[in-house]
Amino acid sequence: CIYQEKGIFDLAEKNYEKALDLATTSERKSSIYENMANMYLYYRKDYRKAINLYLQAIELNDSGNLYKDLGRAYYKIHQKKKAEEVWLKAVNEKNFNGTYFKRGTYYFLALYYLETKEYQKSKENILKAIELSPNNNQYLTFYKKLKRYIP
Repeated sequence: CIYQEKGIFDLAEKNYEKALDLATTSERKSSIYENMANMYLYYRKDYRKAINLYLQAIELNDSGNLYKDLGRAYYKIHQKKKAEEVWLKAVNEKNFNGTYFKRGTYYFLALYYLETKEYQKSKENILKAIELSPNNNQYLTFYKKLKRYIP
């Protein structure tokens, strides 16, 4: 992760691969795949590679936490309906380890629905995000902006 943060991605990937060889549990391997996927999503901007890595992580440990960023990767490659499907699956069916992932997923859904001009759905999802994080300025600002579209 340190190499990744320093932008030395080839060395980061080599170390992730070593860690995969040493990992003894499926949960640990899933976590390593998730770290690699995050590197491809956020730093290398190789969204298809990120998707493949998230799917490998999910296959090993199917938790709700991975779906927020998997949906984001789909969104980045303009598979917006697939992104929506993944996010809805996450908030409706998956367990999350914390509210961070769930509230972020609701926020992404709200953004998506604003873009598709489904204002009522956008409002419903941002309100769910706000319910989980009532003092989040980003969500509150978004909600104020959304009020322009919904009386």
